[in-house]
Amino acid sequence: MNLKKMRRQSRREYSYDPHILARKFQKSGLWEESEEEIEAALKAARERDLLLNWVRREMRRRLTKKERRYLEARYLSNQSVAALAQRYDVHLSTVYRTIRSAIRKLKQAAQESNSDTPEDALVVEVIKRKYL
Repeated sequence: MNLKKMRRQSRREYSYDPHILARKFQKSGLWEESEEEIEAALKAARERDLLLNWVRREMRRRLTKKERRYLEARYLSNQSVAALAQRYDVHLSTVYRTIRSAIRKLKQAAQESNSDTPEDALVVEVIKRKYL
């Protein structure tokens, strides 16, 4: 079957009565999520944003340049450990140890945090609830 004919067959048009569609969207709205689901998703997004900001700040404060570089590449840029080892010309176990050490320092920072601001208190509470 030739390609043009296949494309024409895959582009089927369906006609709908606009009144039926209007009644459907008036009843349920454009979104299928309930108000509670939307609010929960917004709360989770705010928590992730606060957590990411806290982690970045603590990374600048507590980690060495090498630890920051490995963590950012591994978790924020989603690179494999093998790719990091090859990129920086180090052994695979060195990358693993450096990342583990950095994570240990961030966990310790969360446990030692004195919660200077309400945002910090919320972040520490989220970290302890989810990760510690």
